[in-house]
Amino acid sequence: MGKPLLIRIFHHTTNGIKQNIDELSQIRTIPSQYIYDNHIFYGEYPIIGNLEMPKVQIDFPISYGRVLYASSEVYLQWGLIHKQKSVRLYDKHLTGINKFVSEYSPSYKVTNPYSKNSIGFQLVIDKKTILECVELKSNKPY
Repeated sequence: MGKPLLIRIFHHTTNGIKQNIDELSQIRTIPSQYIYDNHIFYGEYPIIGNLEMPKVQIDFPISYGRVLYASSEVYLQWGLIHKQKSVRLYDKHLTGINKFVSEYSPSYKVTNPYSKNSIGFQLVIDKKTILECVELKSNKPY
């Protein structure tokens, strides 16, 4: 397993990989994605440049859900902010419906749907959604 990377997806399309990184830094972005560095480390994704991101532009994921260790508490985490409260006060949104499967599927009802306890090896947004965001000049499709 590699190190986590913050990936910014810009509202920009092109046919080539030569880009002015300073110009890209001025373009609207989709909320950041966090992935492991394996695909980049092994050369599966082309690197078009590198620009240090100012700390004020880092958009940490927001995570909310039941505390993992059999507690009667829920948590809200955003970056370095971590709050825990009684589940009796904040029990809304601890379960949800997975609209991508049949209602008879065991995966139809999900627990902790807003909990972001892990990252993966690829982005959690598809090309179609990115292109819709670019076309509409909005993150609403996301």
